[in-house]
Amino acid sequence: MFDLSSVNLPFSNPVSGPDGGGYYWTSSENDDNLGFNWIDIESSGTQVQFPNNDSSPDAIPIGFSFPFFGNQYSECIINPNGWIGFGQDFSLWSNIEIPSNDAPRPAIFAMWDDLNPVNNQCNQYCAGEVYYQSFTNKFVVTFDGVAHWWTNFENTFYDFQVILYPSGKIDINYRNLIGDYDASVGIQKNSTIGSQ
Repeated sequence: MFDLSSVNLPFSNPVSGPDGGGYYWTSSENDDNLGFNWIDIESSGTQVQFPNNDSSPDAIPIGFSFPFFGNQYSECIINPNGWIGFGQDFSLWSNIEIPSNDAPRPAIFAMWDDLNPVNNQCNQYCAGEVYYQSFTNKFVVTFDGVAHWWTNFENTFYDFQVILYPSGKIDINYRNLIGDYDASVGIQKNSTIGSQ
């Protein structure tokens, strides 16, 4: 016996899902209907002032209520290591597989790795700024030319952004990835619910 029901999938060709939170994901390589839509905020956004290259500043207002794994969030933290969170800061810079109890949670990982954007304790290799801007229908965080920690990743820089929508939709855009990378990308609620 089979019990079938019709479901409106969010993508014509999802790569994976649903996870324990009901999330599906796809990429522009897998779904021709998914277009690249970079939102330029470098001249209009607010630059994030990181205390160092592993710690977030205070939480930032999103500008609307963002639903994520069944909870509503009105603010987030932006970590210099390529992720956005809705809980406490987490200074671990070495990315791991997600979901995991040893990873920030709940969080969105656009490019979780040991990044080195401009910060208050810059060394000679820090580079790139991080900006955010809230609109009525979206919240954008852009990592603009951010350097990877130099050791074993010389001359490595990334442009990427995370866009949050009031519906709970999340877009992650990658504009330029120069050099090597070995980052964790995905979302997680806790140590058992998430998608990599």
